[in-house]
Amino acid sequence: MPYQYQRTPFNTAQEVQMWGVCHGFASGAKDIGYSGMRWGENVYAVEAGTVVFLEGNSGCKSPMTSPTSADPAGRSPAGCLEANEVVIRGDDGFFTEYVHVLPRMILTVGSRVQAGTLLGAVDNSAETNGPHVHLVRYFPNPDFDINNPFVSPYWQNGGTCNWTMFNVTGITPAPSNGWVEDEDSGNWYYYDNNIRQTDQWIQTGNTYYQVDNNGVYTGSHIFFDDASQTWFWFDGPGQVWRYWNGTNWVLAP
Repeated sequence: MPYQYQRTPFNTAQEVQMWGVCHGFASGAKDIGYSGMRWGENVYAVEAGTVVFLEGNSGCKSPMTSPTSADPAGRSPAGCLEANEVVIRGDDGFFTEYVHVLPRMILTVGSRVQAGTLLGAVDNSAETNGPHVHLVRYFPNPDFDINNPFVSPYWQNGGTCNWTMFNVTGITPAPSNGWVEDEDSGNWYYYDNNIRQTDQWIQTGNTYYQVDNNGVYTGSHIFFDDASQTWFWFDGPGQVWRYWNGTNWVLAP
């Protein structure tokens, strides 16, 4: 199973859908939207991270398909592909690109955002068939420089379709609760009621697994050994075993 985003980029009671198949440059894009969506719909961060790139001055505009929007003058010719967008480097190192989104003026490169932070509004920059967010996930690029974004661009290492999202109809693959492995990074996460669990011990049977502040399994786990009637703790980062002597955790022999 792939990485799972906990929320959609919208705050709406309408059914959010994925349209079409994963596509686009670097093959990591899924088009997200809902029936009746309008230009100007607010767009929110789907994860915590840092803003690394903004484009808010695109002159490319596709023909309007929404009767709720005024038609600005100066349409660009077909084939104009430059879109307004927001790009965020998530805390897991992957980049998420929100395309056809006019950034909020208050947003700047280097801004920290949390899941649910308002990023901007859906617009018709570049070529679109109607209001939607073209959401793309790119592999980490340790050589990316936020101050020189085109020397080694955020998309340098390519995109991935190995992601899914809760509360989206038709998205592939469908998300699930429980333990989920991100096949790109190898990290294991635990989801309960569509929420990634963070900074706690997750119980599975008689074993407790520790996840960190980002929800990644740390390798540490505690379990009760029925034969010896003893609690054992494997300290993942320290790569040592300990046991509970009734008062303290002590190194196992």
